[in-house]
Formats: sequence, structure tokens, C-alpha cells
Amino acid sequence: MLRCRCTLCNIVAFAMLALVMGCSTKVTTSDGRPMPPEPNSAPKTPVDADANAMALLVALKPTDSDGNSYPDQIAVQAFLYSRPHPTSIHEPGAFVFELFAAGASVHNSTPIASWRFEGQRVDDARIHSRLFSRGYTFRLSLLETGGDVLPSMTSNLIGRFEPADGRAAVRADGVRIIQIGRGSTAAVLRR
Repeated sequence: MLRCRCTLCNIVAFAMLALVMGCSTKVTTSDGRPMPPEPNSAPKTPVDADANAMALLVALKPTDSDGNSYPDQIAVQAFLYSRPHPTSIHEPGAFVFELFAAGASVHNSTPIASWRFEGQRVDDARIHSRLFSRGYTFRLSLLETGGDVLPSMTSNLIGRFEPADGRAAVRADGVRIIQIGRGSTAAVLRR
């Protein structure tokens, strides 16, 4: 009985010693450096902020929606920003996309195709992306603008947002290069 009490006393004493001294676990990266701090949420853009910048993401290759071996649908996502705020916004207005032959001046040439989205079509295009926050997704169909039967060519896509309140248009920087026509990457991958 005496021996049992001593063992119990030792266990209690050890537990109290552990509590007094405390346990600490140091978590590090695989190379021994301390872990980075927890990320902060991005600051919210004010509700009344106006768009003054646009990011345009375009799928790597157009798809062939009608099965005739000519790519005819270009997937596009657009994100509006009010600089200097880091999160994207939704704003009433219209989106315009134009497709030009590569090398053609976008100021002096007629586009191969153009698309305008406004009203309910813009509302329907609204998305909430985990990566970029609020944005819009569009499918630009060559079938809506004269057809997809085109020679294989490199083309440039540009986009802009026209605010509903009449402010100056917000343009995406640069052009997005897309291969269209038979023999493009999309047609080759379908085979």
C-alpha cells in the first residue's frame, strides 16, 4: 500500500511539475525557419468606389462548340478594380471585346469580331471567384459574329468596360493572343 501511494505521489508531482514548467512546441519550416505569420484578409474596397482598372483573363485556346473542327468560343473573365484598393468590384456598365488579326492596328482596322455585353447579360455574367473576389465571365462566340470558318491565324483580343454613369471607358492593358481558324490548337486537340 505504501508503495502504491509513492507511485501515485510521483505521478501527481510529475504532472504538477509539467504544468508549472509549461509545455511549448516550436513549429518551424523544414529548413528550421519559423513559420510565417497568419495571413490577413485583404482590405475591402469601398462600396461607392468607381472602376479605374481592368484585368482580363482569356482561356489558352478557344473551344469548338459545334463540332465542325473550327474553334468558335473564347472563354473570358474580366475583373474591375478601383485602384489603389486590392479587391475587385462589380459595377453597372457594359463590356466590349474586339478581336483583330495579329499585327493589325486596333485603332485603324476593322475587327474580325466584336461583342458587347450590357444590362441583364452583364448581371448574368457576375461571378465570385476565390482568387480574385468579384468578376465577370463571358463566352465570346464567333458563331454570333459571322461564323467560325476562318483560316488559321493568330489574333489579338482587347477588352474594355464602359461605366453606366458615362465616365471614360476602362481598358484592359495590352492584348491577349488567341489562335483561331482550322488548324489551331483547339482543332488539333479535338482529333
